Amino acid sequence: MGIFDFFRKKPVIEREKLKLDDIDKFITNKKKDIKEKEKNFFDSIKSSLSIFINELTDKNNVLKNINLDEKKADPRAKFIIRENLSRYIDNVDN
Repeated sequence: MGIFDFFRKKPVIEREKLKLDDIDKFITNKKKDIKEKEKNFFDSIKSSLSIFINELTDKNNVLKNINLDEKKADPRAKFIIRENLSRYIDNVDN
C-alpha cells in the first residue's frame, strides 16, 4: 500500500435491498443473467476455436505441400528433415 493509495477513491458498491417475497424473482433473474453470460462466453470461445482450427488446417496443408527435392542439400539432411516434418505433421494432426 503506497502513499498515493490514500488519495484514490474507493469504488462505491451499491447494494440492493429486497423483501422476502422478492427473493425468488431475484434469484431466477440472476440465474437467467448468469446463463445468458455463460452462453455468450461459450459462443465466443466456439467461434474463436473454429477460426483457429481453420487456420491450423490451412497451415498444415502448406506443410504437407513442401517439396524438398528442389533444394540443393545433402541427401542425408533432406532425409532427416523429411522425417521430422512428417512427424511434426502427424503430431499437429493429432
